[in-house]
Amino acid sequence: MKSNRQKGAYYLKKSLDELKKLGYQTTKLETNKMTFIKGNMIFIHTDAFASDILAMDDKEIIFIQVKFKEDGKFSNFNQWVDEFNKYKWPPFVKRELWLWEPRKKVRREIC
Repeated sequence: MKSNRQKGAYYLKKSLDELKKLGYQTTKLETNKMTFIKGNMIFIHTDAFASDILAMDDKEIIFIQVKFKEDGKFSNFNQWVDEFNKYKWPPFVKRELWLWEPRKKVRREIC
């Protein structure tokens, strides 16, 4: 069985591929930093502006957070929206949550 990290990487790549098909230029905004805590090496995952992907074309800029759920229940949806709302966004910038389920994609736009 794949780990959550592997599943997340799969859906992130799937999102990037779909955006490229739609004509967007993309870059990943998430970073993984290695640090030591009490002598143990751990990885800390951080997102820039609560987003995994920055996508843009000649008409729009979109910050995208990618999530997946095996059972299709996105119970903490409002928590992700709150993360987006911690930042001051210019009115021309879009924010989207891409919510993936196995074998289908749901796209929700956050204003």
